[in-house]
Amino acid sequence: MIRKLLESPSEFLELTLRGKRVTVTRGELGADSEVEEHELATVEEAQFFVADAAREVERRGWVERAYEESYDDGPREPALEAAITHAPEEPGGYLVYADWLQQRGEPRGELIVVQHALATGGRDAELRRREAALLDEHPDRLRGPLALAGGARVDWWCGFVRALDLSYLLASGLGRTLLAPLFAHASLRFLHRFAGSVGNDTDLAPLAERAPPTLRWLELDGDADRLRGFRRRLARLPPRLLGVEHLQVQGRTYRSVAEWLADGP
Repeated sequence: MIRKLLESPSEFLELTLRGKRVTVTRGELGADSEVEEHELATVEEAQFFVADAAREVERRGWVERAYEESYDDGPREPALEAAITHAPEEPGGYLVYADWLQQRGEPRGELIVVQHALATGGRDAELRRREAALLDEHPDRLRGPLALAGGARVDWWCGFVRALDLSYLLASGLGRTLLAPLFAHASLRFLHRFAGSVGNDTDLAPLAERAPPTLRWLELDGDADRLRGFRRRLARLPPRLLGVEHLQVQGRTYRSVAEWLADGP
């Protein structure tokens, strides 16, 4: 769920995005309001509907007073997650988790089963259709802020994002830094590979603070000064990225984060 509140000296506009549905509430400050509901064809269309509505009033001098972003990514079972973290390449742990999730009616359980079948040679078109339907029907649970990452390259495996490439990320229609909500979402809990470019829409600080322990492959590019700032931040934080076995920074390859940290100020 995303909520934006904008105000002029006398009026307000509240935009609430839930999946493909947008709720528009508007009126005079302190008076009754009008509510409109819009159902868009896709999550992306709903996102840009919100962005366009906000830009329209901002051009007239309205000011954003509040922005909230939250996603209901479902229940967790720490013991089963720990088993997956210990052996993230083994599908058995994911399938056990799938049973636990399906017993609770969680769509990620079915997604794990469907994607495991696809990964083990299933070429049934019906499996592909079911995978797409699950991701479309349960945006908060399964995609979360990935729906805002237009241009991102996403590789799913057994119900979770295995690889995420934001190097060619198109600007988020809502103009927000993406990594903090991405790394807080369940779908990136067992991320193996990440690529990102340090720029206006990708602040890498959350990577240093929230990277999952399963991360093994990291590729960074972009502004040199920001990358140096990211390196300084890494040196001061707990060693969350010590498991990285392949690090590439602006085309240069390192065998570990520690080797990169030792390469300069």
